[in-house]
Amino acid sequence: MSGFDAESFNTLFLGRLDEPAGIEKANKAGGAYVRLRLREKAVNRGILPPETVTKEDCQRSINHDLLVKIVDIEQNSSASAMNFRSSANVRYINGKRYEIPFWKIASDRFQADEGELLASDYPVTKTIEDQTVRDMDRVEDQTFFEYSWQITDGATGTGKVNTAVGPVDRTFISNCLNVLEDSDELAVDCVVMHKSDWNDWITLPASDVGDQLAGEMVVNGYKYNQIMGHKLIVSIKSMTRASSAELLLGAGTMWFYAAPSYLGNSYILGDVRFYIEKRGSVVSWESWYYRAIGFGNRDAIARGMLT
Repeated sequence: MSGFDAESFNTLFLGRLDEPAGIEKANKAGGAYVRLRLREKAVNRGILPPETVTKEDCQRSINHDLLVKIVDIEQNSSASAMNFRSSANVRYINGKRYEIPFWKIASDRFQADEGELLASDYPVTKTIEDQTVRDMDRVEDQTFFEYSWQITDGATGTGKVNTAVGPVDRTFISNCLNVLEDSDELAVDCVVMHKSDWNDWITLPASDVGDQLAGEMVVNGYKYNQIMGHKLIVSIKSMTRASSAELLLGAGTMWFYAAPSYLGNSYILGDVRFYIEKRGSVVSWESWYYRAIGFGNRDAIARGMLT
């Protein structure tokens, strides 16, 4: 973790929370750590990287009490802004521009006794990651891929889905690429694949991937961050839709996205907040930030399903 000293943070967290200066430093260090781990763990951020904005870059909505970012919609496209507060329900907006609201994403408030923390060999940073970061990155990814699902669904969206009998192979991926690229002149930029499908991919015979690459894969594994010329994100996450057992992320579900400039907009308002306090022997902490994501072009997403 470049620029972050986990050992110093553990010492600060456990040894200096009785001092005002220690609390201030712990808040800053905690925010830096959460920000770093969110960037590494939230899958959606690799697809549509967030831009940090300030209050001065935003506008007040005329429809509600939240700050919004007003951005242009791709010509002849339909857009949809994400709602992180309630169940995902895609609403399409047509016109020249749309507003993307900022929603608060927060962890629970966690408490631990000072004695338990001192006695534990488990690093404080890992405790924060397991509890605080996991809560927030799951909210982001669950909402992002639920909207992606509804947008590609045949009943509520574009119907840009390719289905085949598994396991994954070049023909399946090629057909998925064509679902997006043949219809709207949009090139696929990023492919998202679950680790189990990736494991199937690296066992493909030479007839599928070529003799040279097959030989390299036997010796070194698949060491590339691309697949068939496109950026590849491999995730170990599994999450189902709230309304069914269908996998948003998991074995057999793959996603294909156009480049960010064609896909949409992603923002973080200000910085990640981290708050810690100590009352008697009880240490408590929580974290939060404000997030806005919008798909500016619903035609820039395709889904592949293996059965």
